[in-house]
Amino acid sequence: RENHRTALNQLDEVQSSAALMADPNVRSQMVEHLMRIGDAAFEAQKFAVATDAYEKIFSIYYEEQKDIDVDGGRTLQLAIKGCIRCHKKLALEEERKDEYLKAIHHRNRIYQLLHTNKRTIPACQQLIMIAFLHGQLEQYKESADVLSDAIRRLFQGVQSFDLMPKDRISLLIRCYHMRAICYAKQQLWNKAFEQYDEALPLIAREEGMNSRDYNSALIHKSALLVTTGDYATALTTVNQYFKNVKDSLTVRQGLQLVDDGDHIMALDTLAAAHLKLGNVDKAIE
Repeated sequence: RENHRTALNQLDEVQSSAALMADPNVRSQMVEHLMRIGDAAFEAQKFAVATDAYEKIFSIYYEEQKDIDVDGGRTLQLAIKGCIRCHKKLALEEERKDEYLKAIHHRNRIYQLLHTNKRTIPACQQLIMIAFLHGQLEQYKESADVLSDAIRRLFQGVQSFDLMPKDRISLLIRCYHMRAICYAKQQLWNKAFEQYDEALPLIAREEGMNSRDYNSALIHKSALLVTTGDYATALTTVNQYFKNVKDSLTVRQGLQLVDDGDHIMALDTLAAAHLKLGNVDKAIE
């Protein structure tokens, strides 16, 4: 009961025998025993052991291509659920240690399982998290590529944008915003601006121009305009943010429209744009 790894190793010996595994009854019993070990190990917070147990169930169902149907597929679905939970636990553990490559491995597996089960929203959420982890490693091309995969998946089965389900739109906005940052990090300026041009009208339509997401994107776009030397457009863009601040009910209620980091970026962008345009007095106000 306590030594789950030992029990798992003993089952490995059985699974390595082609003669034994050719027997459908043995295969069924293997699945049942592996499920018990996986569940018990999970309860004991031995997530690596539990993950291995659940993964071995998949090897019986899929890799060996055996015709096994213990209970109408219920056990397989429970194994998938258990495996997703375990990989999430392991990914979070690696992320806490800043072991981002190991975390990416676990989240890729979660994505594969969700993708196989046609669970679009959770699958795309994992892709976004994988893209974020690549960003933590300064792997901006890889991050942008993953976000592109997420965007393609969000559009799957959608004939037009107007017919896109509401629960996909917030993820799409996040993908555009993150991909803009990735392109900017790679100095792919035109591609970065294209992302903001896609995201801003979309956020305005879904959340309004006084929303946090809209104004954050507006600030980041204005900062990018300063970086690329378009100071006049940068000034117009960042001034739109400050106008939204004045008009915002959120601000009048004593709350901030964006977080501190974005607001400071807006102030810096405003000063830089004025300075570059020769408005020295306004730059130091």
